Amino acid sequence: MRIVLSTTFFVTDAPHVSIRNLLLLIILGVIFTAFANTLFISSLKKISATKANIILTLESIYGIILGIIILHERPGIKLIIGGIIILSCAFIATSLNMRDNIKQLKLTGNKRFSIL
Repeated sequence: MRIVLSTTFFVTDAPHVSIRNLLLLIILGVIFTAFANTLFISSLKKISATKANIILTLESIYGIILGIIILHERPGIKLIIGGIIILSCAFIATSLNMRDNIKQLKLTGNKRFSIL
């Protein structure tokens, strides 16, 4: 049996990590990952899982739009097609959920319901 070892385990010099890069890494891990996920999970107490997942799915569309506005990027055809697919799926999921809620409203006669 052969054992394959990576050469990265045998590096004698540690890579140089600046204080700035270390702080940026901590900010990335704490604020943009842990805090964002905590907010998402806690939002499930207030909104439905369907609505939360549609919002999460649209995150990539928000990124594309911000890239166009802030960075003046030009989206390629693959990016446009992907965006159309994501928006179509979000629209279909929202429509199906709304239809189911309307059916439930008619069956139960409940005056209070959420569209999503």
